[in-house]
Amino acid sequence: ALHEYEVELYLPKFKTKYSKKLNEVLTNMGMGLAFSDAADFSRMSAFPARIAFVKQDTYISTDEQGTEAAAVTTVGMELTSMPAIPQKVVFNADKPFIYLIQENSTGAVLFMGAVKDI
Repeated sequence: ALHEYEVELYLPKFKTKYSKKLNEVLTNMGMGLAFSDAADFSRMSAFPARIAFVKQDTYISTDEQGTEAAAVTTVGMELTSMPAIPQKVVFNADKPFIYLIQENSTGAVLFMGAVKDI
């Protein structure tokens, strides 16, 4: 009983932003250990560390040209003890560069961009 219809759709222009700290949600989902001093991030850091915060930010904008949407998750790490010998690493991105974020198991490129104005 499906019928095809022509639809005139009118949407208002809008922009929306949302931000939420996810520490409590992730802890309740079973990730509490990652926020504690007992966290093991030894494959990521030579120093004992834990997650300090996880924050999700979203943005959606719709107008006559279409819709733009973005989501960003920020994870802040902190050391759980002072390193015995501070190590210095220098990365000077003083020239234009491209970057991408790739999912490890599938190789899918999730985000890609270029920084042109340094």
